[in-house]
Amino acid sequence: CIRDRANPIGRAAAESFVETENPGAQCAPHPLPQRLGHPHVDDIEVFEDRVVITAESSDDPRIVYLDGRAFPADAEPAERGHTGGYWDGNVLVVETTHFADHRKGNGAAIPSGPQKRLTERYALTADGTQIRVDYVLEDPDYLSEPVVDQAVWRYAPHMELNPYSCDNEVAGRYLRGEE
Repeated sequence: CIRDRANPIGRAAAESFVETENPGAQCAPHPLPQRLGHPHVDDIEVFEDRVVITAESSDDPRIVYLDGRAFPADAEPAERGHTGGYWDGNVLVVETTHFADHRKGNGAAIPSGPQKRLTERYALTADGTQIRVDYVLEDPDYLSEPVVDQAVWRYAPHMELNPYSCDNEVAGRYLRGEE
């Protein structure tokens, strides 16, 4: 459990969390790695220089560049960080750094900070019906040790990707407790 890995700052932030601080209530997409385990349809396109992952839970596709680009140390932090990847045999290794501060960025109401680092390994199962995503989440600002976990995505070509939809007005009514 991620709460077991929270340091004192992360635990205090989780204990003081109130729903009005939830970025999702302002239609912000789920941050990584939470997005990996959400039950939604993902579309994955593999190109020579990049992999594009489009999810129902976001209006912005995630692009994993495979061209060896390095992000400068002074890269501007971003909500989804800066992502690069490479192939290790048949396994796609994805490394993301330069995350912006996020109130629930590590999940379970634990924020994330600019030192957050996420390493993912995407591997097709032997029978070809699932992708196993093993990941390591590090964030010394809020976590006392890395979180090692896994998500499994099923191959479901019969399912269509629904366009992302979030209404800020509805989200605001929810936060205010209106009907």
